[in-house]
Amino acid sequence: MRRAWLLATLCLTSAAAAQTGRPQTEEWYLPTPDGCRIYVYEAGHGSDTVVVLNGGFGQDITYMLPAFDDIEDRYRVIFYDPRGALRSACPDSLVSLQKHVDDLDRLRTALRLDRMNIAGHSMGTVLAMTYLQQHPKNVKALALLGAIPAKSFAEDAGTTFASRMVEGRRKMTDRPEVLELLRREGLEKDTSQMTPQERAHAARIRLAAMAMYHVERWRQLRTFYSAAAGAAAGRGFSPTYDFTPAIAAHNCRVWILIGDHDYVDYGLPRHRRWIADVPNARLAVIPNAGHVFWIDDPHLTPQYLLNDLGLGAHCK
Repeated sequence: MRRAWLLATLCLTSAAAAQTGRPQTEEWYLPTPDGCRIYVYEAGHGSDTVVVLNGGFGQDITYMLPAFDDIEDRYRVIFYDPRGALRSACPDSLVSLQKHVDDLDRLRTALRLDRMNIAGHSMGTVLAMTYLQQHPKNVKALALLGAIPAKSFAEDAGTTFASRMVEGRRKMTDRPEVLELLRREGLEKDTSQMTPQERAHAARIRLAAMAMYHVERWRQLRTFYSAAAGAAAGRGFSPTYDFTPAIAAHNCRVWILIGDHDYVDYGLPRHRRWIADVPNARLAVIPNAGHVFWIDDPHLTPQYLLNDLGLGAHCK
């Protein structure tokens, strides 16, 4: 695939895709009953399908594309901007977690899939686990990337996701190598003294510092985010939750693929705790990697994904 950026027009058909008779990429819109249009981007020409749920709820799919490089011969990969995100314009009043669940099932129907493989990232794992909870018979392999822990704990009562992640974010963004990178780029000065481009670069470096172990690769992280759409969906999710019964009842192994420096659960204490009580949950930790671990380790990531969505899922 090797796409760092989505083009407005379809890519040319590759030689490999021509041999199968299926285009390498497709773009289309999925209409919804309430008048929104969901942008869908298909890549790859494999015989099996995986639907990708990106994080942030208000985030577009751009940043997720490199995560699925090198598996296009095995999978037809379905990306889509969730309602309210960049290419899926929709009023915030029509954005909610339940609407996202309904859109995912509508997409499954449009793709003519009885059961679908799902790979969710970050808050996309909340959507994936909520969908599994509501539609367990429609899910095959489930891979949770940079996952939100599958249950809340008593000590977290009354807190938000953001407040739980503050310490992990601080540990990632205050690293000496981050400060050195800002110095080398001439971005140590006060933001009021920066040009618009410098402010954008400083913001991207700080975002990369939070999300990546190898912050020097900050230019590879490309994302567009609607805070309003993200907030609208987040309001429908209770801070007290437990997806572990749904995961334990699933007839496939559920893999949690996560970097050892992921700020969401820095050090992975919550993940190790809930997984210990769920026999079919498996934790795969990528060393020296953060929340967007596929940029930190582009070689190991496809190996894990092929296993987690394939034989490693061990569906009954």
